[in-house]
Formats: sequence, structure tokens, C-alpha cells
Amino acid sequence: MFDQNRQLLRPQLLEKEEKVEEDPYKDAVVVYTIDMGADAANWTDYGGNTPEVKDGNMVIVPTGNDPAVFRKAFFDPVSCDEANAVRVRAKITGSQDSVMQVFFRTNDGKEFSQDKAGNTRLVQNEWHDYYIDFRKNKQWTGSIVNLRLDPAEYKAELCEIASIELVKLPEIVEKVPFTVDIIGGELSFITEPDRTIGLMVPVYPESGIFSRMMCTYTWDKTTQTLTVSNANHTVSFVIGKDTMTVDGAEKKLYAATYWYDGLPVLPLDTLATSLGYFPVYHEDGNGVSIMLDSASDYDIIKTRKPNQFEFNLTGNIEDWSAQNSTLTVADGVLKGVSTGNDPAVISPGLSLKAETYPTITVRMKWDRSNTDRSDNIAIYFKTARTGLSESRKVTLDDLPVSSNGEFVEFTFEMNKHLQWSGDITGIRVDPFNAPGTFEIDYIRFEKAEGAEEAEAAEAEREANLDDTIINGDASVEKYNPMFADNATISIVKALNGDPCYDVVSAGGKTWTYICQKVKFVPGATYVVEFDARMTGTNTGDRTAGLETGIHINLMYNGGDKRDHFTGVGALVMNDKDEWQHFKGEITVGEDCDNSNDVVGIYTNPIGDVGVNYQVDNLTLTRVDK
Repeated sequence: MFDQNRQLLRPQLLEKEEKVEEDPYKDAVVVYTIDMGADAANWTDYGGNTPEVKDGNMVIVPTGNDPAVFRKAFFDPVSCDEANAVRVRAKITGSQDSVMQVFFRTNDGKEFSQDKAGNTRLVQNEWHDYYIDFRKNKQWTGSIVNLRLDPAEYKAELCEIASIELVKLPEIVEKVPFTVDIIGGELSFITEPDRTIGLMVPVYPESGIFSRMMCTYTWDKTTQTLTVSNANHTVSFVIGKDTMTVDGAEKKLYAATYWYDGLPVLPLDTLATSLGYFPVYHEDGNGVSIMLDSASDYDIIKTRKPNQFEFNLTGNIEDWSAQNSTLTVADGVLKGVSTGNDPAVISPGLSLKAETYPTITVRMKWDRSNTDRSDNIAIYFKTARTGLSESRKVTLDDLPVSSNGEFVEFTFEMNKHLQWSGDITGIRVDPFNAPGTFEIDYIRFEKAEGAEEAEAAEAEREANLDDTIINGDASVEKYNPMFADNATISIVKALNGDPCYDVVSAGGKTWTYICQKVKFVPGATYVVEFDARMTGTNTGDRTAGLETGIHINLMYNGGDKRDHFTGVGALVMNDKDEWQHFKGEITVGEDCDNSNDVVGIYTNPIGDVGVNYQVDNLTLTRVDK
């Protein structure tokens, strides 16, 4: 007969966290105000229409979806250090769930764009103060000079705008969460651990707390006793008492156990130690890891490399899951026994760039039962926009029936698949297609040659931005620090085999740029030098003798203008691999505020078309005057 007193532990969902909902905008300080009724004549939509004014408010009667208005001329610049959000006082009359969007322009000379925008949900049919928070927007730098308001994404009945204000919100203080993991697998709790004394946590078995510790449990409702056992120890707690029993011996707890929402709350670190495990508190004080074999195993977790799964901690499957197979980790390998004809191991969620990881290696030994036919090992993959599919699979054929007890390394050239691009979010490894056994030593996403060097260079640049050009000769071929709004810039091999920057102009009449972010010394004079060769126009014209002006531009905020440019010569198309050398000098003003400093090279259009070109050996040198 089933013992009715032995039951499963589940939360009762009766407890509610007492959260004091504070107004996140209560401390907003107004920096700049636009009275939209009084200023309506200075605004327009994209059809050239000026909004109406009624009862002192700007009034927009949408004639289609996604109405938008923006100021015809710039307003006085407002420093992004002084304001970090926009407040709109408006009433949107309508019936559809939608959002309001605000776009901003800075004094960098660039147009409105999606990376300079924010939105918030509409509260319709009543006056409301809408806050669009730009504290985390990396483009909010320099000074704000214009705004665009998209009051609704649909054809609302009426949009009334009283004011738009630039406001200052308090700086965001990020709270670092305290994490608890068991051999690397993070646990989730129905309420935060109580660390007033020790580490008191609510025990919910379905969170994986016992299975990850390779334990079983029983709960006796009558005696209020929780018993947890592994292969070597048995630990019992009576809820409400400050003692426990370990292998039959009573021991004192640092705090009494108690209830929270139908779950017992007990000292997790004490439980782990009593079971023969090793709680390791993190050096930064923001977490604890429970190791099953040795405290030193924590060093393995700390030194794990991203996207390389070694399966070297007993019981830690590193968040992989099984399909038609069992799955355990022991003896440094991931072990599986196929329960069907299509065993597979499925990765946890991933976030990696396909271009950075062109190959995957899998080291495995196996025995399959379908000895009468050939088989294969395959990897399926999915991206941010697509799921696992037969069309996204890389296969290695002619898999032997057995590896005869030996490990074999398989290399999958994922980059040869046409859809291996962009963000990769997960994979599935199919070891074979039959009943059988397999052991996987590791699954490693292998970085492209030069990728680590490129990442290190990028991190170094972010941490130590200065007034020099990085990778100006494109020698670190996986690291491209150049950018442009009106061109595509990539690192390619020049005709002589050396790497260089290839600048392909956007369509139309374009002043084609290549830029790099730097940090000038205000008042300093700089010499910019580089080699360049024209490769044609954006319409494909490669006629020898084509000629255009080429310039340097030192861009920075703080003065009466952002652009400070000078011509450095004529760039001429030739039918040989002939490079031209250019050199120019510009002095940076004392008013440079270092908020957004950029070195740029640009070419004039030829007639109504932009120019394509290549650049190499770009340098920026500060000179004494």
C-alpha cells in the first residue's frame, strides 16, 4: 500500500513577494522643454505638412499607419550628459494596443535611425506622461539637436501632444544577483535565498536541486520530516527545528528550518557538506558553487572556455539534454544509451557568431546495432531566425559500426553550409541512427584562425581608447574596427596578397567614408597618412582615368561644428595594382569634449555616383608645434 504521508513537495503559490512599486521617474529633472502648441509651426511630417494647434496642443490627425513628426530645424543643443531621457505629455485616442516611439539626432551629423530610438507602450484615451529612457542607448552621446515623434504605430483617431521634454533620470545602479549552482548548473528559487545567517533556501525538488546532487528525497507530511539521501549519507530535517540528523546522529544547525509557500527552507550549504559535497563561495561574494567530488573542481568551472563542452565533472551534463537516449556524465565523458533509432544530444541555448566559429569538433566512441547498413554522424543547427531542420544539417558519412573502444575525433566544417551565418542559437548532435551506446569526450566550437587575437584587440581598444589608429594595416584580419554609414567595409586581400580595407560605396551620389573611433588630445595637431587605390564606382564603372578628390576628416563634439576636414589629393583609377600615398594635417580644437571622436577618410562622388576604394597603412600621429 502507498504511504499517504509520503508526498511530493510543491509550492502552494500562496505567498506573494511584498514589492514596493516605486515610480522609477519620480526624480526626473527637466532640462529642456518644448511647448508643442507654441512650437507646432516648426514641426512637419514627411509629407511636408505642418501639424494643427487646438487648445494650446499640437494636434495630429493620422491619415495612415505610423504617423511621424519632426522638427524642421535643430533646436539649441542639449548635452547628453545633462539629459538622458525624453518625456512626452500626450493623449492618444484609439483602440489598438501599440507603442509610441521617439527618435533623436545628435550633433554627429547623422540622420534619424533605428539605433537612435526608444519606445514605450501606449496608455490610450487619456492624458499621460510617457517616458522614453535612453540611459542604456550607446548612441546617446554628444548633444541632442532634434527629435522625431511617432505617437502610434497604427492609424490612431487623434494624437494630441502638449509637450516634449528632455529630462535627467538618476543613473542606473545594477543589482548583482546572488547565484547558486551545483557543478555549474544554476538553480532557480521561488524566492531569493535568505543570507541573513548562512544560506537558507526554499527546497523545490523540480528545480533540479536533488537530481543535480545525485540524491533522492522523501517527505513525511505527518512528522514534517524531509529526508535526503545519496549513495553514502542520509540527512533528515524536521521543519521548525534547529537540529538535523546525519547518518543517525543529531547535529545542531546555525538556524532553524521553516516554511515558505509550502516548501521547507533549510541551510543548503550545511546539507551539501553533510552529504559529502563541497560548497565553494565565489571570490566576489555573489554566489556559491556546490561541487560533488572536490572543492578544487570549482577551478575547472572557472577556467571553462565559452562554447567548449568537456564533460569532465561527474554528474554535470552542462545543460545538454537527450532525445531517444539516456544521458549521464562520468569518467570525464558524456555517456548515452540509445532507446530508439534516432538518439541525439541537444545543446543548451547558445549565442555565438557563425563567422567566429567555422568548425565543430566532436570526440566520441560508439557501438551501434544496425550492422547491416552504413550510417552517419550529423550536426543540426538553428539560428536566431530559424529552427532545427533537415535543411540545416552537416553530415559525415560512412560511420563504422563500432569504434572498437577507441575515441575518434570528427571535424564538422560548418562554414561550408550556406546557412551557417549570423547568430547560432543551438545545435543537435546525432551520433548515429540506431540503438546503441556512445561516449562523447567533448564537443567544441572551434574559433577561426585569428579570432582570439581579434577579440583581444577589440577588448584592449575598448578599455584603452586613445589617439592612435588600431589595425590600420588590416594585419589582424579577423578584427575590423572600421565603420561607415554609407559604405560596406571589409578586410580583403589586395592584388599583392596583403590584407587591406575594401570600401564599397552605398548606391547613389555618396561621399564614401571609412572611419575609426579614437580619443583626441584637445588642442593637438595630427598628421593622417594612408595608402589608397580606387576600385571603381558604385555603378560598376572601372574606366582607367576616373578621378575624384579624397579627404581626411577629424570629427568631434564640443565646438560650433563637428566636421573638420581637408583635401589631401586626387584619387585616380588605374588598370594596375598601383597605390597612392596621401598625407594631411589638422589641428583639433581646445573645445573638443572627447564624447565622440572619429578619424575619417572620404571620397567625393563622381557625378551622381559614389566611389569604391581600398585603404591600407592608415596612421594617426600627434605632432608637436
